[in-house]
Amino acid sequence: MTGLAGGPTTDTTSSLIVGKNGGDNYAGLLDELKLWTSALTDEQICLDACGTYAGGTCTFDGLCP
Repeated sequence: MTGLAGGPTTDTTSSLIVGKNGGDNYAGLLDELKLWTSALTDEQICLDACGTYAGGTCTFDGLCP
Protein backbone atom coordinates (compact mmCIF):
# COMPACT_ATOMS: atom_id res chain seq x y z
CA MET A 1 0.00 0.00 0.00
CA THR A 2 1.37 3.42 -0.84
CA GLY A 3 0.30 6.93 -0.05
CA LEU A 4 1.43 10.50 0.15
CA ALA A 5 2.84 12.00 3.29
CA GLY A 6 2.10 15.59 4.19
CA GLY A 7 4.04 18.06 6.27
CA PRO A 8 4.03 18.37 10.04
CA THR A 9 0.76 17.98 11.85
CA THR A 10 -0.41 19.48 15.10
CA ASP A 11 -3.20 16.92 15.58
CA THR A 12 -1.91 14.55 18.26
CA THR A 13 -5.30 13.23 19.34
CA SER A 14 -6.11 11.10 16.27
CA SER A 15 -5.29 7.40 16.06
CA LEU A 16 -2.69 6.16 13.61
CA ILE A 17 -4.37 3.77 11.19
CA VAL A 18 -2.16 1.37 9.23
CA GLY A 19 -3.47 -0.91 6.50
CA LYS A 20 -6.60 0.98 5.50
CA ASN A 21 -7.13 2.66 2.15
CA GLY A 22 -10.56 4.23 1.91
CA GLY A 23 -12.99 1.34 2.35
CA ASP A 24 -10.33 -1.34 1.77
CA ASN A 25 -8.90 -2.95 4.90
CA TYR A 26 -5.67 -4.96 4.97
CA ALA A 27 -6.63 -8.49 6.01
CA GLY A 28 -3.12 -9.83 6.69
CA LEU A 29 -0.62 -9.56 9.54
CA LEU A 30 2.21 -7.06 9.90
CA ASP A 31 5.63 -8.38 10.88
CA GLU A 32 7.42 -5.03 11.06
CA LEU A 33 6.40 -1.42 10.88
CA LYS A 34 8.89 1.43 10.70
CA LEU A 35 8.15 5.13 10.93
CA TRP A 36 10.60 7.91 10.17
CA THR A 37 10.51 11.59 10.99
CA SER A 38 11.55 12.51 7.45
CA ALA A 39 10.98 11.21 3.95
CA LEU A 40 13.36 8.53 2.65
CA THR A 41 14.66 8.12 -0.88
CA ASP A 42 13.97 4.96 -2.88
CA GLU A 43 17.58 3.91 -2.25
CA GLN A 44 17.31 4.40 1.52
CA ILE A 45 14.12 2.32 1.68
CA CYS A 46 15.68 -0.43 -0.43
CA LEU A 47 18.84 -0.60 1.68
CA ASP A 48 16.82 -0.57 4.92
CA ALA A 49 14.89 -3.59 3.64
CA CYS A 50 18.17 -5.47 2.96
CA GLY A 51 18.04 -4.90 -0.76
CA THR A 52 20.73 -3.95 -3.25
CA TYR A 53 20.15 -0.65 -5.05
CA ALA A 54 21.82 -0.06 -8.41
CA GLY A 55 20.80 1.89 -11.48
CA GLY A 56 17.51 2.97 -9.92
CA THR A 57 16.43 -0.64 -9.29
CA CYS A 58 16.04 -2.41 -5.95
CA THR A 59 16.87 -6.12 -5.86
CA PHE A 60 16.19 -8.38 -2.88
CA ASP A 61 18.47 -11.36 -2.37
CA GLY A 62 16.90 -12.57 0.88
CA LEU A 63 20.09 -12.07 2.87
CA CYS A 64 18.99 -9.88 5.77
CA PRO A 65 21.28 -10.01 8.80
